[in-house]
Amino acid sequence: LDPDLQAMAKARLMRIDGQGRVQAYLLVATTVDEVVADVKRAQGQVERFDESAGIVQALVPIGQLEALAHRPSVRYVRLPDYGFSQAGSATTGGDSILGADLVRSTFGVDGTGVKVGVISDGVGGMADSQASGDLPPVVNTTTCNVVPGSDPAASGAEGTAILEIVHDLAPGAELWFGHFWAEDTSLAFNDAVDCLAANTDVVVDDIAWFNVGPYDGTSSVSANTSAELNQAANPIRAYATSVANMARRHYQEPFLDSGFIYEDEETGAFWVLHRFQGTADTHDAGEGLACEAGVYCGDTLRVLPGGIFIVLVQWNDEFGNSSNDYDLLLRDDFGAGTIDVVSGNPQMGPGYDPVEVFAFENTHLVTTDFDILIGNYLGDAAPRTFDMFVICDKCFFFDGATHNFNTPGSSVPNQSDAGGGVMSVGAINASEPGNDDIATYSSLGPTNDGRTKPDITAIDGVDVTGAGGFTSRFFGTSAASPHIGGIAALLLECNPDLKAGEPGDSPSGDRTALR
Repeated sequence: LDPDLQAMAKARLMRIDGQGRVQAYLLVATTVDEVVADVKRAQGQVERFDESAGIVQALVPIGQLEALAHRPSVRYVRLPDYGFSQAGSATTGGDSILGADLVRSTFGVDGTGVKVGVISDGVGGMADSQASGDLPPVVNTTTCNVVPGSDPAASGAEGTAILEIVHDLAPGAELWFGHFWAEDTSLAFNDAVDCLAANTDVVVDDIAWFNVGPYDGTSSVSANTSAELNQAANPIRAYATSVANMARRHYQEPFLDSGFIYEDEETGAFWVLHRFQGTADTHDAGEGLACEAGVYCGDTLRVLPGGIFIVLVQWNDEFGNSSNDYDLLLRDDFGAGTIDVVSGNPQMGPGYDPVEVFAFENTHLVTTDFDILIGNYLGDAAPRTFDMFVICDKCFFFDGATHNFNTPGSSVPNQSDAGGGVMSVGAINASEPGNDDIATYSSLGPTNDGRTKPDITAIDGVDVTGAGGFTSRFFGTSAASPHIGGIAALLLECNPDLKAGEPGDSPSGDRTALR
């Protein structure tokens, strides 16, 4: 693989199995059955499909991708959407801070009779946590394992930590785990949500999604979660998702012509570069790439050797019908400095989404600045507003942000933007005096359709056992959301008439009352 693809693979934005097959989404042009047949003829393996969305998920031999993309049944082939868990870097302190211990002692409840489901990366170390009494002897990890034959304990341990927090607050609750294989595809995630919503009373997740759809609650993951919560036949009464940790990793501003053009000397193609600048909403840390004095056309990252960063951008065109072609370029400041087009998906109208994404690795032996540039291809794209998220594992911080030009507001990704009563949970540090100031990394609203997020806050920076190699101090909105799940379980035991199947059952009214 060339270096760009190697970085995509290391960042798990592109996944290749031991047989040299790439996991891909095939967008349907005719029928799902015809796409499935074409995949099989190409010696591929269909993993799952969503007929209503017109997507088939499959493992396709690398050498067959181009031919498959040109089949009449296939409209487009692309990499799948993958989720990101929202951890930051014993008994949780959130139990007493949130008063759950008083609820248990005052009302004599512990969540008995309530089922709580969790979706996260995996349950590594679960047996150790059970042996220490930090989890109950039985956790259902099989019913909602949506990846047949997979081992939920082999794909991470964040789920174990989340289950421990729920168990601390609601030790009598029956625990379930929805396994979709370590931040797998959006289709697999939706299957896990569907299963837990149909089998448990409360569901908690800590998975954020990017570029699945606009950040207004209408993406396939956000809409599915909302629909499952409000499905009258489902027993689920509450859904809590982490609001995400993206307030210091986000940029949102409209296109502004910098007056500068980048031209590819080999092809003659050119891009009118976007001008970055500080505004009332966006902070400029003073380290951006200047095209000339006072005019900045690059958003700078400072990356340690071996660091991998991911950049995901979308703009406010209709998904599935974008004809405004913007691309992502990257300047490597090492040495003389070079610029490459790192994400150049076409946007040509029906069938095309307004998104670009890339991953890149600092292969230099020294800390290096990299500059993100947004280019208007051939200058033909109409002005649009960008939403950009930056994920980096070894980046320096500029005034508390991962990148130079940072917009804390509207930093709510897909799933966290879900409506219909889905609770997005922000984080307050357990050590924060007064426990009333939201953490600086906790994503802030509003959503792009103007709704307030987060809906509620809870505590992070809490103690867990560290089973499975996980950290023993759990930060991030991933740690906050299970506190809400545990409290919801206590409230359902206090008010059993809110559960499914009780006399006078009113699913919609019960869910509203619980919130």
